[in-house]
Amino acid sequence: MFPSYEIAQISTSTYAYITVSAPTSILTTSATLNGNVLSVGAGNPTITFYYDTTNYGNTTSGWANNVSATYAGGIASFSANVSSLAAGTVYYFDAKADNTGSGGGVSWSGASSFLDLPNAPTSPSATPITSQVNFSWTPATGGTGTTIYTQIQYSVSGYPSAYNTGVTGLSWTTSSSGAVSGLVGGQLYYFSLFSEAVNGTNISYSVANATISATPLTGTTTGTTTGLPNNPNGFVDAPVIGQVGGDNYVIMGSILNSSFLINSITGSGGTTTTGTNQILGSSEGKLLWETLLPLAIIIFGAIMIFMNWKHPVKMMVIFIILVLMLIIVQAFIRAIG
Repeated sequence: MFPSYEIAQISTSTYAYITVSAPTSILTTSATLNGNVLSVGAGNPTITFYYDTTNYGNTTSGWANNVSATYAGGIASFSANVSSLAAGTVYYFDAKADNTGSGGGVSWSGASSFLDLPNAPTSPSATPITSQVNFSWTPATGGTGTTIYTQIQYSVSGYPSAYNTGVTGLSWTTSSSGAVSGLVGGQLYYFSLFSEAVNGTNISYSVANATISATPLTGTTTGTTTGLPNNPNGFVDAPVIGQVGGDNYVIMGSILNSSFLINSITGSGGTTTTGTNQILGSSEGKLLWETLLPLAIIIFGAIMIFMNWKHPVKMMVIFIILVLMLIIVQAFIRAIG
């Protein structure tokens, strides 16, 4: 007995047999569509790509765009460049082969899809605080069904050029703000913001990025403030021109004598912070209560002496009390300053 075999039937169709493959050179608004001719059938076909944000299937109707493919003939690949795409959008494409003129007919590859690249975030801003930088930005937008995420990468030697280079400071988020913490105060950092587009199982990343640099603050600093505005109760909520660590600052906050809590501080380099950082220093400007209280004691003492000028003993006692009060007041001012 001899073994039996099945004989596979070889297609002798006059239609061309084509497939599409993954697009290449995908950018935010352009891509290269690709395919392969596996059989020419009755003769080399003319190949056309159809593409749109909706899959209309194996038909010429419905598709908003079409482009002729570059094809050399025979069993070979074919391709076409497409442009004017919307960033972060899923596109469907199908290829049609027509060799009707050679006695064949029209055949289709079947549709496939791809997600082009998203744009980078825009308008980044950075607000340094102690060992941290707070960010805000405008996220990129995508097509229907696409979710856009933003990630921040940083380096101390230059702006990261891709979403997977440098150090990840803030991982993918759909928010328009976030913070990078655990930084070294006083160190200049370079930040790059990237976009990720996700639509179903399709994922793409921005090539372009938004960049910004910032230097986080070091926290408590000792320095000298100048030009404090006067206020009877010892507090001020007006801007104060000061100098801290050799740099000029404009300080907004509450000031009591020479120790004060700040609401915001803007350095000459343009960086700003908010929070409860405390700057300790010696005030060259004198608040009113520091001078009015001793002056009031002196005036009061002068009046009492004048009223008792005929009583030398009383005058001497008043003078001694006056001196003691001034000494106590000055000691109190120095103690709280």
